[in-house]
Amino acid sequence: ALDPVVIVGQRGVSDAVVRQVDGALTDHELIKVRVSSECPDGRDDAASLLAARTGCEVAGAIGRVLILYRPHPE
Repeated sequence: ALDPVVIVGQRGVSDAVVRQVDGALTDHELIKVRVSSECPDGRDDAASLLAARTGCEVAGAIGRVLILYRPHPE
């Protein structure tokens, strides 16, 4: 029942989006990210980019929503 905490918009996986996802993963470990229809990257490409740039795992994808997981560092 989690709501998406980050939305990837028309600028795609930008540095700002990566910072938001990184911070949200540090705070919550498991988050949802919505990939808008305006995003130049497809859902799978956005998932791959976010995983590579934040060190997270893609736990799943439902429609245009990604579920990302990264264990808390402590």
